[in-house]
Amino acid sequence: MTAQPVLTRRTETAAPDRPAADPSLRRRAAAEQLADASGVLASTQTAFSGAPEAAPLQLASLDGGLAAITAAPAAAAVPDRPALETHADRRTIRASRVNMRQGPGTNYPVIARLLGGDEVIVIEDSGTGWLHLRAPANGRVGWIAASLVSKKRP
Repeated sequence: MTAQPVLTRRTETAAPDRPAADPSLRRRAAAEQLADASGVLASTQTAFSGAPEAAPLQLASLDGGLAAITAAPAAAAVPDRPALETHADRRTIRASRVNMRQGPGTNYPVIARLLGGDEVIVIEDSGTGWLHLRAPANGRVGWIAASLVSKKRP
């Protein structure tokens, strides 16, 4: 027969000595953490404000430590629409009213409604039955079932 370990109650074992709670120490530590956070928030707000004196953020590897992070050069403005839109895959809405959705499926929320005859520009046709497209009339980008959109024009 194997010996079973003896179980003891917590009250019977000696608890390690712990310092008494110090509410003032907690307040000081919380105040320091808030001060640190407010400094980070202020620098983040400046970086994203678009102010010319603010250096843009740059993602970098921390292999070399924090010293490896440097300010990125100012980037050129990115146009909202492709420059060669004349060769885009343009199609039209076939149904009388179509829901444009946030993702490729009916479980995604409706973000816009298009009417029959509205022109759309196909961004992606993955062959899954859903088209990722943009409606030039309102600038919205979303997904519509491929069966509700006309085939490619000749």
